[in-house]
Amino acid sequence: MATFNKIAIIKTAWCDEYQGELAQGDHANIEENEESHESYNFKPGPDAYFYGYTPPIGEHWAAPSPKDRDGWLVFAVAKKPNASGIYLVGWYENAEFMGEYIPRPEYEETPPTLELDVQGGQYSYTLRAPEAQMIPASQRTFSFKGVRTKRAPVFYLRGNGEEGEWREELAKDLLQVRDVWIKEGALRNASKESKGGICADFERRKEVEDAAVKAVINHLGSKYECVDRQKDNCGFDLLFVHKKSRKERHVEVKGTQNLVGHFFLSRNEDDHGRADDLWELALVTDALGKPKVELMSYSEARQQFERQVVCWHFQRKK
Repeated sequence: MATFNKIAIIKTAWCDEYQGELAQGDHANIEENEESHESYNFKPGPDAYFYGYTPPIGEHWAAPSPKDRDGWLVFAVAKKPNASGIYLVGWYENAEFMGEYIPRPEYEETPPTLELDVQGGQYSYTLRAPEAQMIPASQRTFSFKGVRTKRAPVFYLRGNGEEGEWREELAKDLLQVRDVWIKEGALRNASKESKGGICADFERRKEVEDAAVKAVINHLGSKYECVDRQKDNCGFDLLFVHKKSRKERHVEVKGTQNLVGHFFLSRNEDDHGRADDLWELALVTDALGKPKVELMSYSEARQQFERQVVCWHFQRKK
C-alpha cells in the first residue's frame, strides 16, 4: 500500500452521478443558499482536471485552506438518503486545495458550457485534481458513524498538524478501501459490464454520448441538415433543419449502453423542454451495440417515464 502523508476528508451532498443532477443533503449551503454546487463534484472540466466543491467553513464562509495546499489524497463522503452513517462516495488523487471559491473552468470557454445556478451565479470549486474516482452509487458500501466529523465540511486525517488515534484509524480504513478498488479494477469493470443504471466511468460515458449523437444524426440525416449545439448551453444538443421545408427540430440526446432507458435532465434542459415547442428528446438505448433511437416530445417523455425528484429547491418568497 502506498504511503500518503496528507489525507483529508470532505463532506459533500449525495448524488448518484455528480454530473449536475440535484443533490440530496442537509448541509447549510443547500438549505440556506438554495443551491447545490456539490452537484458537479467529480465532473471533469474541459482541461481534464476533476473539480470538487466543499461547503463554506464558519461564519466568514471560508474555503478549506490547509497550510500546504498541494499533494493531498482527499476522500469525499456523504450522508446516504434514508440510511444512517457517512458513506465513501469517491476520492481525489494528488489534489490541490485552492483556498478560495473559484468558478469552474467551463465558464472560461466561449460560449460558456455550463449553465448558471438558480441565483444567476457560477458553479464554483475549492479543490482540483488530475485524477479522481467516483464510486457508483450502488457500490458505496463503506461507511462510518461520523460522530467526530460533524463540526466542519473538511477534516485532515494526516498532515496540517492534526493528530489523533481516530484520525489514523479512519485513514487506514479508507486507504484499504481505495487499495482494494485499484487492485481489483472494480470500478472500471463495474462500469463496463453493468446491465443497468448509468455509466460511472468517465471515458466510457463520453464514448456512449458520442455514439448516441452519431446514431441520432444517422437516424435523421437523410432528410435534415444538422448543426451541433452541444457546447452552446441552449437546452438541446442538435439542431436539425429539414432540407426542403426548413422546419427546425431541437433535439436533446440521451444515450445509454443498456437496453432500458434511464437518464437525467438538467434544469436547463427541462426548462427548454417545457417552453420550446420544437424541443424533442432522442433516447438512444444500446448505444455501443445496436443503437435504437426513440424520438418523443417533452409531454410524451413525461407520460412514458416516471419522473423522480431527488431534491427540492426552496427559495425565499419576495
